[in-house]
Order: sequence, then structure tokens, then C-alpha cells
Amino acid sequence: MEARGGLCYNVQGGFAIPSGWHPKAVTLTSGRYLPVTSRTDPFGPGARGETAYSTTGVSALTDLDQTARKLEEYEGAASEANMPAGSSRRGSDFESLVRGFWVALAESQSCWQVVSVGRSRRKYAQIKSGSRTLYLPVTEAFAASSHCADLRDARDEWFGTQFEVSKLISTFPGERDAIRRYAPRPSDVAGLSPFMGERYPDMYCGLKTGFDDTIILCDGGVLVKKILLEYKSAKASGGKHIDGNAHERLSYQIMQYLEVATRFTKCSFAVVGNGAFIRYKNKYHATFNVQLDRLSCFSWFCMRYMCCSGEYISFARELVEWLSGGTER
Repeated sequence: MEARGGLCYNVQGGFAIPSGWHPKAVTLTSGRYLPVTSRTDPFGPGARGETAYSTTGVSALTDLDQTARKLEEYEGAASEANMPAGSSRRGSDFESLVRGFWVALAESQSCWQVVSVGRSRRKYAQIKSGSRTLYLPVTEAFAASSHCADLRDARDEWFGTQFEVSKLISTFPGERDAIRRYAPRPSDVAGLSPFMGERYPDMYCGLKTGFDDTIILCDGGVLVKKILLEYKSAKASGGKHIDGNAHERLSYQIMQYLEVATRFTKCSFAVVGNGAFIRYKNKYHATFNVQLDRLSCFSWFCMRYMCCSGEYISFARELVEWLSGGTER
């Protein structure tokens, strides 16, 4: 271990690697590491230690195929009668599987570390290439088994996944207009409502709208794009039709995304579903895509809906292409 430039570095085979970072390298018979970057002196003029190793790039994504197939093939157990709402672990199991896909994507690149973000202390894989940085959510188990550094070069609000309804409404249409236009009127209410007139904001005060995860792209310390993530797993207990109507909640979240997106320079919405949406008869796959087309009339609306391995891989490929210097899509 050596200290250089105020940071600690592990020196392996003559190459300096920032402590806590994980280089993807080829071990030679001599025991040395062959770095994937052509840079020979990471501490030369203008070079910074944390960018000494660049990402491996798109060619490394072949390792993701197996994880992508698991995502597509996932299907929870059949529904059980008299089970209380929220008692099933299917949703959380699928969320962990998707986060495992992000972990596999991070590990496919040449230099990454786990970072802890702000007050929430949520953990992300930070992948750097030159001035560009990609942040991916990770599983709790993976974060617990990795060295974790505090994130200092990004804003805490970039990583938000929970948004206060009152703040969204204060942005549009504004609290006064909400009271004037939306609040129930005494003349219209046959019974009682505690939310009439000036008390209307009490109806939604303290409530939040949330998303499962987020991916962050930044360049030179500036936010380029925030990607809100929602994970949806479906099942068909009878083997023919997707169960229930729970997935209709996604339509509400799409509309909420429209409001949240206005708070950022650029914000998109990515829905990761399992392959049940294309294996069984259902109304969701087509209608979600119709919503995607319809709402594209809003200039800031950008959404994608993925439920098969090729679509997951394509999304990962676009992230890595951007990280490697490509144009953000």
C-alpha cells in the first residue's frame, strides 16, 4: 500500500490502483497484472489516480448474457388464496435479481468501486472513464462485501427515488392554484370532507411517490442524465394469462415520472419487467408501449419498457457506450 496525492493505492505488478477500486485485468504467468488501459503512467502530468484505469467497454458485456436470461426467465410462485396484500416476496426477489444485473454490469468493467450516497447511505457502484462517471444500484449483499467509500463529487438529490407530493404540486400548478382548482367545495359535498378550501394541502401533506431505483450519468461533476427505474415482475398461475391488475399502478407512476422529470436537466424512465409479459396473454405489454408512444408528445418524456434479455443487454450496452465516450441517447 502506498500513499500518493492524498489517496492510498495498492501497487500490483508495478501498476497503481486506487484503494477500494476493482481493476479488471489479466493475470500473467509472472503474477503481474496486464492493465486494460494503454496509459503507462497514471501519475503523469494531468493524470489522476482514480482515472488510471478506463472501462473495458462494450466487448465485456458478453458476461451479462446469463444474468439477463435469469431476469427474463424469472417468475414467482403461483398466487395463494387468503394471503394478505404485501406478504409475497416475489417483488423483492425480482428487485434483487435486477440489482444483480447492475452488479454484473459493474463487474464487467475495468475499474469500479462501491460508494455510499449522502444522508440515505444507499450504495452504488461507481464506474469511471475519463471525465465521465456512471452510478449503478447494487444489492445489499454485494455492498456489504465490498469496501465502501463516501461519495463526495455528486449531489445527494441526484440519487433521490422518493419525491414529496407537496413539492411536486408546488412546482405545478402551485399550491394556490391546486386549492382553487382541485379542492372539494362545500356546495358539492353531500357529507363531510376535512380537506375543503385552505385545508386541501393536508390531503397529500407528508405523502410521497416513489420509484425502485435510479441510475446516474455525470460528466465532469455535472449531471448529464438521471434514469428512474421501476421493476415489475408478472406471473401466470394458470399458465395462460398474467394474474391480477397490480401492474396498472405503473400507469400512475408513468404520470408521476412526467412531474418528477421536470426537476432535472434530463430524466428518463426505464421499466424492467420479467419475461412473463411476453410469455402469457395480457393487456399490459401493448398498452404500456402505447402510453410510451402517446406521451412522447412531451419534449422531456423519455421512457423504455424492457422484458427480455436482448432488451436488457441493449440498455446496458448504451450505458457503456456513453461511458466510453459515445453520445447520450
